[in-house]
Amino acid sequence: MRQLLAIITIILGMTFLPSCSNKPDDVIHNTKSEFAGWVVDKAVSDKPIQKFEDYYQISPTWEQANYYASKRPDHGLYLTIGFILLLGFSIIFYGRSTDASWLPKSLDNPLGGNIVLFLLLVFSIIFLTVHQSGVKWNNDKWVKKEVYDKAVKETGSTQPIWDSLEVNKLIVDGPY
Repeated sequence: MRQLLAIITIILGMTFLPSCSNKPDDVIHNTKSEFAGWVVDKAVSDKPIQKFEDYYQISPTWEQANYYASKRPDHGLYLTIGFILLLGFSIIFYGRSTDASWLPKSLDNPLGGNIVLFLLLVFSIIFLTVHQSGVKWNNDKWVKKEVYDKAVKETGSTQPIWDSLEVNKLIVDGPY
């Protein structure tokens, strides 16, 4: 029984512990420079020189991912299916651990019962976390250094960048 409670606690913690806050972490995860063209800089030379632009990579936090995923119209359906599968896992797990008479005989079979339990647990985790993980792992965004510096200087955060991405529907697996 303790194992069941531990498993359910872990799954619920993964789903609901991240608050529905969209506060970014303002961490620069990577940098790169790209060729931006040719310019003539009279201070250096009369000949054209290459101009490079710097980019910073920002990524959403798990809290942001949960926030954007919770705004999806189908998110409630996925949570409901996930909890139903988790409830099925709990009932079968309890029935097998207490040798319940109401449990179908096919689930008493060690191999068949374990496969059913495994599949119920895996699919419940998938349904409970699919949207959050989609937002978290698919939204590493490259932002020009000037845009990043301006946002952090004016607001102290990268929140304006994330707001712009949301308004322009550029968040993969986002709320649209």
